[in-house]
Amino acid sequence: MSDNYFQSVKGHYKKSISCLVIDNITDCMSLSPKNIVNLKIPECIELADTSFHNGGPIDILLGATIFFEILCKNQILLGKDKPILQETLFGWIAAGSIQVQNQKQVTSLLCNEQELQDQLLMFWEIEEPSVQKIKYSHEEEECLKYFNETTTRDETGQFVVKMPLKDNIEQLGDTYDVALRKFIALEIKFQVNPGLHKQYVTFMKEYKDLGHMTKTNDHNNETVYHLPHHPVVKTDSLTTKLRVVFDGSAWPSNGLSLNETQKVGPTLQNDLFSIIVRFRKHSVALTADVEKMYRKVWIHESERHLQQIIWRENQESPISIYQLNTVTYGQAAAQFLAIRSLIQTVIDNEDRNPVACYVIKNDFYVDDLLSGAEK
Repeated sequence: MSDNYFQSVKGHYKKSISCLVIDNITDCMSLSPKNIVNLKIPECIELADTSFHNGGPIDILLGATIFFEILCKNQILLGKDKPILQETLFGWIAAGSIQVQNQKQVTSLLCNEQELQDQLLMFWEIEEPSVQKIKYSHEEEECLKYFNETTTRDETGQFVVKMPLKDNIEQLGDTYDVALRKFIALEIKFQVNPGLHKQYVTFMKEYKDLGHMTKTNDHNNETVYHLPHHPVVKTDSLTTKLRVVFDGSAWPSNGLSLNETQKVGPTLQNDLFSIIVRFRKHSVALTADVEKMYRKVWIHESERHLQQIIWRENQESPISIYQLNTVTYGQAAAQFLAIRSLIQTVIDNEDRNPVACYVIKNDFYVDDLLSGAEK
């Protein structure tokens, strides 16, 4: 963007404007010169552009605000099938069509072979995104390497991962006081809205019953981090109306937040546009999602003290400290860990079931599947 001004070569009109400078606006206004003798433009008219009937590039494109500002009240009608002359602060301008007489109409098609080749290449890259070459940043490469070196599976086959932590983990602050204040404010909200309280308790009870969080007394460790939590209500959901979100970005009184000590990791799935384009090709549509995808991946026991929360079902009970045992939504590295684990299932099973693995690798967007088949 640049600040500049333009002025009329026919008068004193001058206007300051902010311009966006680009190489090209569009094609020429006219493809070939036109004969305007038959228009019989009055000699007393001073045209803003005496060569308006000839082809040429567009130098500047003005907005509607300036357009209406430069219009004057006078107009001249040159006749049927002829342009209208309009007086402006730049001089008179012509608007409308010009009839071309005794000219043979020629229609041509120009095809640039290189452009066509590039377009076909782009099309096939969308069709086969797995062949695209992706260049990761140094931090993203570190996340991928760390996942390969530290990820294991337990006796049930579930993934056990470690957080890709930065070198500044020692600067992690504790948010116990912040988490406690927010929890007390949440309990006040429960008193006003008993229905919300009931849904919240149900959600957290399921969390405990599934083993995704367990009570702990380890809240005096120097590197402990307490995650504040709050409800997100989605009334149009067919399954879970309420979801509890744990805030890994909560700012501690001293030090860094948990998200500031985590590496984010690369994007591993195809972009949504490519997935939808392929999805629309299928005669039979197939949609699905992975239930509790993040919570299907466990955090290594040595790092669960970084995921502690404050909780009690009612105000009559003492406040307890729980640790979250699985990958937790709301953390910087959570999406990478969950999606990388999903992709690992493809790597481990591609030889045995290549069709299913192809779908998992190419038709998932986070935990949502958009795929299909032919009749």
